[in-house]
Amino acid sequence: MRIVDTADIIRLLGRISGNSAQGTIEARHDRQPPLHLDPGQEVRGEVLQRLAGGRFLVKIAGEVLDMNLPSTVKPGETVPLTFIGDKPRLTFSLGASATSGQPANVSETARLLALLSRTPPQNEPLSTLPLLSKQEVSSGGATMLAARLREALGESGVFYESHLAEWAAGKRDLEELQREPQGRLSQRKPSSPAALPDAPERRRLTVIHGEEQQKPLAAQESRRTEIADPQTLPLVRQQLTLLQGGLFAWNGEAWPGQQMEWTVGEREPEPEKEQVKQWQASVKLDLPELGNVKAHLVLIEGKLTVALNVERPDTETRMEQHEGKLRSELSARGICLMEMVVSREG
Repeated sequence: MRIVDTADIIRLLGRISGNSAQGTIEARHDRQPPLHLDPGQEVRGEVLQRLAGGRFLVKIAGEVLDMNLPSTVKPGETVPLTFIGDKPRLTFSLGASATSGQPANVSETARLLALLSRTPPQNEPLSTLPLLSKQEVSSGGATMLAARLREALGESGVFYESHLAEWAAGKRDLEELQREPQGRLSQRKPSSPAALPDAPERRRLTVIHGEEQQKPLAAQESRRTEIADPQTLPLVRQQLTLLQGGLFAWNGEAWPGQQMEWTVGEREPEPEKEQVKQWQASVKLDLPELGNVKAHLVLIEGKLTVALNVERPDTETRMEQHEGKLRSELSARGICLMEMVVSREG
C-alpha cells in the first residue's frame, strides 16, 4: 500500500479545504542546509530579488531560498510564511496577507499540515487483540473472521466523521461511536463542580483508551486550542491514504499467534472496459501447515478472480485440489469463481 507523504498531504488537504495550490510554496536551495525550523513555526521572509519565471530570492532564518511567490510581491517586502517541512522538499504555507502589512493568521489546513508533517506513518498493528479466540477458530472460524473484519473496518476510526453524522441524524448509537478510537478519546466531564478540588490544585479526570489519567486543568484547557488530538494524527494519515489510493489496510492477529495483513477497497476499472464498480482485497498469512500464503481477489458484479501466491509446493497442490470445493461454496453465496491461479514464490 502506498504511504502518503507530506507532499501528498499538502495536495489532498488543499483540495479538501478548497484552498488554492498557490497557498503552499516550495523552496529551492542547492546546499539544503538545515533551517532549524519546527513544522508549524511562523516566519517572515525578506524578498531580496525577483528572478525570471515568477520566482524570487527570499531570505528566511539567515538562508537565501529560491521561491515561487505570487506575482504581486515586490522586492523589499516581507511575507508571512509557515514552515511545513523539509521532506521531500522545503515547503512553506503562504499567509493570507502576503502582500499586506497585516499579521497573517495561519489557516486550519496549514496547522494540520504542520502536525501531520511530524507524524510518522503508522506501522503498528491496528488491532491489539485477536479477532477470534482459538475456540472460535475451530467452530466456524471463516464465517466469524469475515464478520470480525467487517467490525474492524467499521470501528477503525477511518470513517468516524461519517458515523458522527449518522449519530447526529439518529441513525447510529452513541455506544458505537465510543468503540472507535476517536470516541475512546472523548473526555468524561465531572457531573458537578463540587466534584472538583479547589484551584489551583484543580484536576480533571480524562479517560483515554479505557484508562483513567489525571491531567491538570491548564493542560485540559490548552488542548482545546489544538486543531487535532495528536493521538488521532496516524488515523488522519490513514484517511488521506484511503482518499489517495482507495484502499483500507488492517494488520493484527486474526487469532492468538496468527498475524494477518488485509487490504480492501475499490479498484480502478480498466479504461477500455465498462465503468462498473470493482472491488479488490488482499490477504497475507504465514500459516503453520501451509507456510506463507498471499491471496489477491478482484470482484466485479458477482464475478470473482483469485490469485494465490504460496511458498511451498505441497501448498500449491492442496490449493489446486480444493478449487472445486471453493467454487461450490462461492456459488452457494451467489458468487461465480471466474478464475483461480496458484503460483509459487520466486
